[in-house]
Amino acid sequence: MTSSLKHILSDFFTEAHPKLRPVESATAGIFLSGACQGPKDIPETVAQASAAAAKAIGLLCKNSITCNPCVAHSNELMCNGCSSCEKVCPYGAITYADKEFRMPDRTTAIRRVASVNPAVCQGCGACTVACPSGAMDLNGFSNSQIMAEVDAICK
Repeated sequence: MTSSLKHILSDFFTEAHPKLRPVESATAGIFLSGACQGPKDIPETVAQASAAAAKAIGLLCKNSITCNPCVAHSNELMCNGCSSCEKVCPYGAITYADKEFRMPDRTTAIRRVASVNPAVCQGCGACTVACPSGAMDLNGFSNSQIMAEVDAICK
C-alpha cells in the first residue's frame, strides 16, 4: 500500500468491531454507515444504513437506557490536573475544569481538576492506570478494593 493511500484511509472512522459491531463506533450511541468508513458501493451503503437505522430505532423505542455502572470518577482533592488521564481516554470522557477549593488555612484556591462524563465513560480503566496521583478510580474497582483482593488471595 502506498503512503498516500495509507494517509487517505486514515481519515475515515473505524467501527467498534468489524464482525460483531460493524455499524457502531467506539462511542455508545454513535452509528456509522456509508462512505464515512471508506469507499463503498451503493448496495453496501444502503445495507449498512439500514443496519444503523435499526440500531438507532432499538435505542429510541426504549423508555429508559441503562449506562455502564463501572464508570470512572475523580477524587478532586487528590487530582493535580496533569491531563494524563485525559490523554489516554479512548472515549473522550474526561475533561478538566477550574474549581475553587477551601484550603486548610481558610483561604480559597482555584485548581484544575478532572471531571468524568459518566454517560460517555465505558469503564475501560485506562485513566486509573495513567493517573500518577491516584485520583482516578472505577466504581466497584477502586485501588483500595483491588489491593484488598490481592491481599486476600496472597494469604
